[in-house]
Amino acid sequence: MSVAIQKKLFQELDSVLKKYSVPEYDSKAVIEILARSLRRKPKQAQERIVLDDVQPGRVLRLQREQLELTLDELAKKTDIPKGNLSAMENGKRPIGLKTAKILAKALGVHYKAFV
Repeated sequence: MSVAIQKKLFQELDSVLKKYSVPEYDSKAVIEILARSLRRKPKQAQERIVLDDVQPGRVLRLQREQLELTLDELAKKTDIPKGNLSAMENGKRPIGLKTAKILAKALGVHYKAFV
């Protein structure tokens, strides 16, 4: 995907999120969450948007914050200790498949958003 097309996509995303009064967001992270949630796989390698800085823990934090949940609330919802959730969000603990499915159900996204 060309830089011009990527720039246009980010601009369109910005305008949509402003229209719906989303106060704070990271457009790259939003695109990564959508791509992971939809399990989108590009047809050609050059079309792929590479966002290496967006890790599963960052996706977890963004989803939790989007739903305005605290770590305590998410811990109660998932039966995952608050300390473990914090470690996952900070990239100090991996998010396994079983945990990803529990988190996905609680946050209303596809589990592949976290793996």
